[in-house]
Amino acid sequence: RRKGPDSNPTVSPDGKRVAYTGYDHTRDTWVDSKIYVMNIDGSNPRLVSGDWDRAPGDLKWAHDGSGVYFTAQNEGAQNLYFVPIGTAAGKVTPVTRGVHMLAVSDISNKGIAVGTLTSFQKPADIVAVDLKSASTIKQLTAVNDDILAGKKLGQVTEMWYTAPDGLKVQGWYITPPDFDPAKKYPMQLHIHGGPHSMYNVGFNFGWQEHAANDYVVLYTNPRG
Repeated sequence: RRKGPDSNPTVSPDGKRVAYTGYDHTRDTWVDSKIYVMNIDGSNPRLVSGDWDRAPGDLKWAHDGSGVYFTAQNEGAQNLYFVPIGTAAGKVTPVTRGVHMLAVSDISNKGIAVGTLTSFQKPADIVAVDLKSASTIKQLTAVNDDILAGKKLGQVTEMWYTAPDGLKVQGWYITPPDFDPAKKYPMQLHIHGGPHSMYNVGFNFGWQEHAANDYVVLYTNPRG
């Protein structure tokens, strides 16, 4: 009933609760959603993600109903997180860590998550993660290995710089496969419309193609 959007309803395993995302109405052009839980009849809606300030997506209940797994983006990467809904509500904890884009499509009753993962020099493949030992992500497919065999890719380097007012800004640059620091190269600066999205650390075929043609490719994330 609140004034504001609520979306992504996900019913708990016991059918008694619904997790969802939303936020109170604002005239701001962007606000990060929060995670809420309500009873199946809509009663007792409550915030469970506290003041955590990243936008959650792909909500999945834990099999025992103790909390909700979700993915979120941060500083160019996307990982899996967990928020409990009991007395510890509000304490969001990372489940996976890494410089990659991890999308989770399902979690089994035994706590095995499956999805896709991509990183700077790896196009997306299907992966599995045992949530009890999530430091290991197992790659299950290798659908692009034949295409990349024998190819030398451009090196991607992360950079941070300071804006005139002191804010830290994140970016990356790609150098050609046989980059020689003693030479001069033309540079492409990629500016996305933003600011309500991020460039990420996933594989980018187009930019690798530009780097293969002896361009240095620079891309930075907007402020915020």
